[in-house]
Amino acid sequence: MSNYYNLKRLIIVGLLFAGVMAADSLHDAAEVGDLATVNQLLASGADVNAEFNTGVTALMAAALNGHEAIVAVLLSGGADVNAKRDDGVTALMIAAQNGHEVIVSALLSGGADVNAQFTNGVTALTLAQEGGHSVIVELLQAATTP
Repeated sequence: MSNYYNLKRLIIVGLLFAGVMAADSLHDAAEVGDLATVNQLLASGADVNAEFNTGVTALMAAALNGHEAIVAVLLSGGADVNAKRDDGVTALMIAAQNGHEVIVSALLSGGADVNAQFTNGVTALTLAQEGGHSVIVELLQAATTP
């Protein structure tokens, strides 16, 4: 049994280094806040903009869970700050809705489109207002273009 486990592990590691599983692992590492693994995967060539399920990116996963350092690393690694899920949701909307001020600021500094709309017309500003995140509301209002 242990030989089977070791062989399976070697195959997975080999696929990871070949880039086959790197994108999925990047999403997982970003979601749980594993900065060391995010750095390692990016250095190994993982696609920083790979999409999962309904268009969710590693940047969105990190933004959802408030992983500020990972958001910074992904942005510096070329993550598309305006990538949208299939329903139009962006990382900025996710961070605004969840009250992650530092991440909202980082995304805005990275060029996030403050006017992007969810499929029902909702924006990051609307989500921040509904969530009672007054500091984020101010940040988004200051960045809103007419």
